[in-house]
Amino acid sequence: MATDTKPEDPSDEAHVTDEHVLVSVLGDHPKTKILATFVGNPEMDFNVTEIADYANLKRDTVYKYLDTLKGWGLIEETRRVGNSQMYALNTENDANEAFAKFEWELLTHLGDKEQAGELDDQNNPLP
Repeated sequence: MATDTKPEDPSDEAHVTDEHVLVSVLGDHPKTKILATFVGNPEMDFNVTEIADYANLKRDTVYKYLDTLKGWGLIEETRRVGNSQMYALNTENDANEAFAKFEWELLTHLGDKEQAGELDDQNNPLP
């Protein structure tokens, strides 16, 4: 479950959701970017501002999709910190386990393609 660990600076490349493999493959829809934030940081919980920073979205956009992702059981409310509701990946949801496995398989495939020199100039695998 989520911890009290404060996320690092979202400008850190490891946390830039636009670079996340799920976004690269599934597209940059806000729901994908929000979900990638959580899948990439399954041990953390975030408030809306942090989600927006990680996902490179506006807070209003995050609010627009939170209920949908909660409705699917992908994310859950964890705690309140002051006036901020915190959210985390619902690790009890089998779909999230499948997303994590999918992410791992994509990264493995990408690594194989990189070793073979089969990436384009945007680091996408060549056919």
